[in-house]
Amino acid sequence: MYAIVFTTCKTLTDRDALIEAALTHKLAACVQVDDVVSHYVWEGKLEQEDEYRLTFKTRSALVPALTAKIREVHTYDIPQIVACDITSGLPEYLAWIDESTQQGN
Repeated sequence: MYAIVFTTCKTLTDRDALIEAALTHKLAACVQVDDVVSHYVWEGKLEQEDEYRLTFKTRSALVPALTAKIREVHTYDIPQIVACDITSGLPEYLAWIDESTQQGN
């Protein structure tokens, strides 16, 4: 019934746009931000980037809409969008996710 969705981005502007889009459209109840260093191969070249990791708390039913919104707002060609089911949690916290996200999905 609930999920955590992760993405990363490079700039403060991108970070703020992704957060605003998710919260304004009630696609997530909360977004947490961490500073991370990502190491990866892109187009055959080893890369290292300072990034922001965004962790969205949402309802499972909203993952497709949240994914679409992240893709719409994101500046990366292929953004990391990974969703993990929440298998258990404090009932009051999960109820808050329900109350804070759009209904009808």
